[in-house]
Amino acid sequence: MLNNYLKAKLVSKGFSDDMELCYSLSNCQGDGVAFFGELTSDVLTQLVDKCNLDVTSGAIAQLRRFIIDTDFEAAVTRNSHGNHYCHENTMDLDFEILEPENRSEHENSEYRARSFEEYLSVLPILKEFSEKLASYIKECSRDLERIGYECMDLFLYEPITVETTANSQFVVTATVEREDDQENDLYDEESVDVLIESKSKIGCLVVNISTSDNLIVLASACLGNITSSDFKNDPYIKTTTNELVVDALSEVVEVVKEMPSLAILKHSIAARSRK
Repeated sequence: MLNNYLKAKLVSKGFSDDMELCYSLSNCQGDGVAFFGELTSDVLTQLVDKCNLDVTSGAIAQLRRFIIDTDFEAAVTRNSHGNHYCHENTMDLDFEILEPENRSEHENSEYRARSFEEYLSVLPILKEFSEKLASYIKECSRDLERIGYECMDLFLYEPITVETTANSQFVVTATVEREDDQENDLYDEESVDVLIESKSKIGCLVVNISTSDNLIVLASACLGNITSSDFKNDPYIKTTTNELVVDALSEVVEVVKEMPSLAILKHSIAARSRK
């Protein structure tokens, strides 16, 4: 889920979904998010709008035409720090700007499709775009790091007990535990946004029926990838817990059907089924 979510956010920031995404999010020094790959002319024209250039709309239009007409490309590359870490300072912007000294040199360059005068006029805008883009890339890295931690925090770190009941023979415990299946496709970008906004958590609801001394688990039932902002008081969690307890009790009946407590279990099943 985390990889898909970060990739969706990267695309929303104007980059291609072909970018290589690298992240390490464990609250340690050197952790963060980085991304690498080609910036085609199509991508660059999208990024022009993201960089808040301090030029006129006419100058921006001129820059766009130049990028498209010359099929201008750039790249985000991994520097030496990127061999061990993933963060904003592991990325370099490869943005080559040619500065011909005269018309003849220009006509022998890859930008000869534009006149020498046209190129000279767009050159300052191109330089500003390069500087602003380098800053924007680092800004995106920092923002993706923040978003990544928010996404990871959706998953419970500590179990939450939502119900415990007992009689002389058995203990029924319902807990919401950390969800192990975190790299699934159940949650799209919009769903994750809603969960983060509502301060919800993702967990796995587990019901265990144990002997009264809690030494032996007789039966279990679970439901993964449940979400709530308040597991203990959520009506859906209570209803689902009842359903899982009924399932687990039915299993226990088969396990201990010769035990004297069968009547108690049957009564419990009937009571749960009526809820």
